[in-house]
Amino acid sequence: MTFDMELREQATTAIPRPDDLSILMVRQSVSAVAGHEVALAASFYHHLFTMAPGVRSLFPADMSFQTERLTRALVAAVQAMHAPETLQPLLRQLGGDHAARYGVTDDMYLYVGQALVRAVREVLSNGWTTVTSSAWVSVYQWVAAEMIEGARLARVNRSAAGL
Repeated sequence: MTFDMELREQATTAIPRPDDLSILMVRQSVSAVAGHEVALAASFYHHLFTMAPGVRSLFPADMSFQTERLTRALVAAVQAMHAPETLQPLLRQLGGDHAARYGVTDDMYLYVGQALVRAVREVLSNGWTTVTSSAWVSVYQWVAAEMIEGARLARVNRSAAGL
């Protein structure tokens, strides 16, 4: 089963928190890309805009600030993976905010995940293995599912409030 099919099928169901080994591998690879933030962001946005050109309009013309935002969010999420009870509500809030403020739709998470995994793979190059790939997919699927759930809950809350 492919990455996008798995996420699409599981997005509406609870995806379990990734196992400790997957989290550790993702943390190690994030540490390994330290110092290469610009290359990581450039690769990520290149892949994202190539796969989903329609999302380009969601971003500012000057992408320099996005580099910092992307790497800061990535590092913060990975560091907080040890405390899912703290991270989960933040991800759900972020998902609701992205949907309401920017028009992010559930299907966009598929492209973001693929672009992120490809970008990390390119930056790590020799340090990338199939096990590392599986770890990143596992972690990203959980993060994306929580954000998608946050967007869903925000829609339900807005509808209930008559907004």
